[in-house]
Amino acid sequence: VKSIENAYRQVEITLANQLSVAYPDLNMRDILKLAGTKWNMGTYFPGFGIGGYCIPLAPHYVLEGAKNPEVLTLLKHSIEFDEKHPERVVNSLNKRNIKNVGILGIAYAPDLKVHVLSPALGIVRGLKEKGINVKVNDPYYTDEEAKNVTGCDTFRVPEDLHQFDSILIVSGHTAYKFNKYKIKEIIKKCKIIIDNSGVWNDIVFEGPEYYQSGDKGWLG
Repeated sequence: VKSIENAYRQVEITLANQLSVAYPDLNMRDILKLAGTKWNMGTYFPGFGIGGYCIPLAPHYVLEGAKNPEVLTLLKHSIEFDEKHPERVVNSLNKRNIKNVGILGIAYAPDLKVHVLSPALGIVRGLKEKGINVKVNDPYYTDEEAKNVTGCDTFRVPEDLHQFDSILIVSGHTAYKFNKYKIKEIIKKCKIIIDNSGVWNDIVFEGPEYYQSGDKGWLG
């Protein structure tokens, strides 16, 4: 039963991501928030992808256990779409001619030390394949652990954020809620920020373009 519940949730999350790709000129985050005010509708928002032990694996268990798996076409397409979603984030940066990316968060969820199937890993891999320089930070991992997990050098926050022309906030760790005025001063050279968790959504940036996942134009 739990696997079916989590598989159902994956389909709903995937639909949110598909809608943001299908309607790039609309703020799908706001639309889904409004739709979610209906009492019997769950609210899911676009993001970088699905990670963890439960939701990404549940569809595979459901398919393997089904007597007639061929009819579960929604589930199959959901898996395929989600596996490729980090690549869409990578492509959005590549077409913006980004050269140096700082990734905040290896973990798949805020304030956890769990990187199983985290979208950060697919994003790092894709950026490196495009020849884009990438460094990572996660306060829950030592520098050695982070390098072993991602194959990337680490950086300090907020001191080293000036190095990057793009910042991706994958995990909404509490530690990333810095003084907004200090952040704005440090990242003046940054071109684009994409925030998966909304930890910087209360900052008005004058220089870089800021997008929360699902905002209009967040994938370029």
